[in-house]
This record gives sequence, C-alpha cells and structure tokens, in this order.
Amino acid sequence: MRISNKFLILALAVGTTLAGCKKSVLDTQPSDAATDENLYTTTTGAYMVLDGMNRVMSDRAPALGDNDRHNDFGAKTVDLADDVMGNDVVCNANNFDWFTGWYDYTGIVRPTYAVIAIPWAFYYKVVNAANNLLARIDGAAGPDADKNNIKGQALAYRAWAYYRLSIYFCKTYSLGQSNPGLPIYLTPTSGTSEGARRSTVGEVYTQITTDLKMAVDLLAKGTTSTNKSYISLATAQGIYAKVALTMEDWTKANEMSSAAISSTGGESKLMDTTAYLGGFNSSTNSEWMWASALTPDQTRAYQIVCFMSFVDGTSNQSYAGGGAAWRKITKQLFDKIPTTDVRRKTFASDRKQTKFRLATPNTWVYDNLYMRLAEMYLIKAEALANSGQDAAAVTALETLIQKRNKAYTYAGGAYYTGTGNKLKEEIYLQRRIELYLEGMSYSDIQRLKKPLERPSGSGNHDIAKAQTMTLPASDNKFVWKIPQSELDANINMNESDQNP
Repeated sequence: MRISNKFLILALAVGTTLAGCKKSVLDTQPSDAATDENLYTTTTGAYMVLDGMNRVMSDRAPALGDNDRHNDFGAKTVDLADDVMGNDVVCNANNFDWFTGWYDYTGIVRPTYAVIAIPWAFYYKVVNAANNLLARIDGAAGPDADKNNIKGQALAYRAWAYYRLSIYFCKTYSLGQSNPGLPIYLTPTSGTSEGARRSTVGEVYTQITTDLKMAVDLLAKGTTSTNKSYISLATAQGIYAKVALTMEDWTKANEMSSAAISSTGGESKLMDTTAYLGGFNSSTNSEWMWASALTPDQTRAYQIVCFMSFVDGTSNQSYAGGGAAWRKITKQLFDKIPTTDVRRKTFASDRKQTKFRLATPNTWVYDNLYMRLAEMYLIKAEALANSGQDAAAVTALETLIQKRNKAYTYAGGAYYTGTGNKLKEEIYLQRRIELYLEGMSYSDIQRLKKPLERPSGSGNHDIAKAQTMTLPASDNKFVWKIPQSELDANINMNESDQNP
C-alpha cells in the first residue's frame, strides 16, 4: 500500500522546524542503564553500559528525545545528512522529506533549527556516555583484559564523536589549528555542570589523537569480540586513519589504514559482486568493520524512523518507497561508472539507489553500517598518493576496484578523464562511487577544500529544490551554526562564539 494519511500528517513536521529545546548538551544522559552506579562496579555491568552506548547509535530520538521527530535516529541521521549536502545525491525535497533542511542548506544557517541541534546533542551524548565509563572502569571488579577492552572502546567512541563534531561545526584542520574548535569535556557532566569554553581546532585534534592512541593500545591488549556493534581494534585503527587523513598526516593515515586492513583480514574480506548486490543490510558481511547489529524487536519499534526508511524505495511502508523521500545518483556521476562495474547495478533505471535495501521489503530487517574495509583501501591509496608513492597508491586502489570491475586498471581504464592530478582525482572519484550514501560526500568536500558544484539539468539536481547549487571552497556555509540552545545555556560561551 501507499503511505497512509496518518504517516503523511506526521511527516508534515519536516526537519527544518525549530528544535524546541533550550537544554545544554550537559543535560544529556547516555541511557537509563548508564545512570545506575551499580552497573559500574563490575566489568559485566560496564559491558551493559557499553551495550547502551551501542544502542544509542541507532536508537529512535537519541538526540532530542522527541519521538515525533523522524530525522533523529542516531549516527545514520548525520551520515544521510552529510550525503544529501554533497554533490551526488539528488532528493525530491518535498514537504514530507525530513532531510530537506540539510539538502538545501537552509537549516544549517539557523541556530534554532533541529537540523543542527540533532548532531550536536547526539555526539555530545556519546561523549558523556564515554566519560561516564572512563571515570569508573578502573575501579570495576573484573579481568584486566575486559577493562582494557571497555576503556579502549570508550576512548574510541569519544574520539569519534569529537571528530564528527569537528567536521560540521569547525573549519577543517588544514585551514588552521587556531580556528575555533569545540567545548571539550573529559569527565561526566549533568544539567548542573558548568559548560566548557570553545577550544581551538588544534586542541580538539590533540585530544582526539591522544584518545585514539590509547584506544588502539588498550584494544590490542583487551578482550576481543566478534560482535560488530562493539568497537574492535580494527575499527579504532580505522577511525584513527580517517582522522589522520583529515589532518593530512599521510604517514599516520597509511599506517593506520594498513593496520585496519590487516586486523580485518585483508583483501579476502572484500565483497565479491554477489555480496555487493545483497542490499548492504547485514553486519555478517565480511567487509563490514563496525555496525549496529539490530534485533527485529528494535527495528520494528523504529519502523519508519530509520536510515533505511529514507533511502530504500523497495518498501512501500517507508518514506522512500512511499514517494516522500527518494534518493537518486546524479546522472553526471552515474555516467562515469562503466557497465562492467557492479556498482552501476546498485541504481535502478531511473537512477534511484538500490544499494541499501531491507532484507525483505516491509519486514524492517536490517543492520546499520558505520565503517567497512573498502574505505581503508581508499584511505591508504589517498595517503600514498599524497606521499609521492604513486605506484603503491595505484596498487591499493586497484586491489579494491578490481573487486567491483575485473577489467579495471588505473593505467588503462581510469574513470577520471579531467585535468589536475589525475591519480588523486581518480581516488576521489572512486570514493564518491564506492562510498555513495555512507556519510562522506559533504565531509570529503570540506576536508579536501573543494567547492560545492552540484550539476543541474536532466537527471541531476533541480535548482528550485536544491537551492544551494554552488559554494566556493572553504565557504562559511561549510561550517554549521552552533545551536542557540548551547549558547544560551553555556556560561562560558556567548554570541561571539557563534560561527559566521
């Protein structure tokens, strides 16, 4: 059936409406379980708190707590927002699409709007949950290996959250470490805690890398788990590789991506063509490194308030399937993918995406993806290309792309045919294709200091709907406004701390 009238009424409250919240991020609590002090007395209990953190990653309304708000569903909210703000995802952008405020850039310039309050509150909730664990885990009873694992995961979570916040609310690292950063919290907070000042970008990244170094060391010594909802050693190495890439620390990016590849199992874990067309819906996929492995009870409870609802057109009970929020690849990018490339088959004849699909239409069976092995090969290739090691970069690139297109060689069949540094541009183009709808389109533009250049015309963006078609490199709009609720509640921040 089509989307019901009740569904459409709920959808009318689109994502550019007011946040309706005056609370500081210090009011956020990680979960009901995380406030129970008894849980922190043993590593068994601490793992329960960690499970609560994992659930927050994909929960309904984890940021603002409003169940009627359908664009608040954890990490995948921000991933999808990131992609619709880039060049390559076309949206129908009607009044039923909760992501329009990101797509047309109207929401990110309004400090009172939910589209900026949601990421801010969500990531700081993760930070506070991590801080609660870090403050107590050393005193918990249990094996040292478990303590190392729990502490390593908490540090990685905190680093990841600050890194993601920096992408949207700060200028990218390479534009200057003295630029305004973020409030940094390293101990648990509550609604009565004093807010922190706005630090510098350099201070934020110093904390991020400090946390990641410790996380990698602890996870290497800690208990291991096959549950991909937990942050593994490979995942922590992958986060560090992403951070190093943003910092343009090519040596560290190569080192950490290589380590993550090794820890994951290497080339043999890359998907074959059959798996690639399987719907990107299961954490059992050998290439997935970090995911939320969701139970049917969870996904049935989330229903239409989830990432799959906003991208999967095969379900007539979803926003995308009901016609409210479809996602298409631009004709410009689609035409760059040769017919011999399996990734071309992840788009329908009208170029709507079919890469992400429910396991069975209308069943709401799926897992959420946060990191996979392919990205590590692309990071490695980019780091090597920027280190003057072109031959090694080509090897890393070909190792991945030949899994998608057996005929591919960089020398004889590069997809990029323009000017400039062709190897670097080929790697960037392959990122756009390989990581489509995985939360990196806008953030890649920002970190690479590229302009926003959305193609228009048949099969591309509708200017009237997209509204923002071009932006110069490093434009102020690439840095989102800080939520007004934070400026109002934080005694150590005021209007002078607002982004321009």
